[in-house]
Amino acid sequence: AYFRASVALALDGTDEQAASTLGILHYQQDLPEPSLYLACYYTNMAADEDPSGGAFYILALQNLLGYLHDQPVLPGISDAPAIFFWFGKSRDKGAAQARETLKAWEKVGQGFCANCFKMTETCEKFKQCSKCRAQWYCSKEC
Repeated sequence: AYFRASVALALDGTDEQAASTLGILHYQQDLPEPSLYLACYYTNMAADEDPSGGAFYILALQNLLGYLHDQPVLPGISDAPAIFFWFGKSRDKGAAQARETLKAWEKVGQGFCANCFKMTETCEKFKQCSKCRAQWYCSKEC
């Protein structure tokens, strides 16, 4: 499957199905030398055409961040904007699970500063990033 998908992608650099196959094989580590980087790269290529709205890309991003930093969240470094974007695409395509997951993540994200990890106090609301709309900050400085 890997060889066929590689040839298809090499012949037509926009073959989303081939890119998806390559990304999923790397993500599931069904190869002698799997790569989380290539999982992200290939699933990102295919995510726009993915009926689930990029579910494998979201998972690949989370795995790569965890692998690189031994934890899913780091101050100032986050895959949240990309994950929120693709969950939004999934929701827009009618995926109920993506809608519920996005709501839950937003609720959690609103509870702490994405930079310094300060927790919100009762009745306190942090400022939402106006660019990505996927993270919240305790102040303009953060």
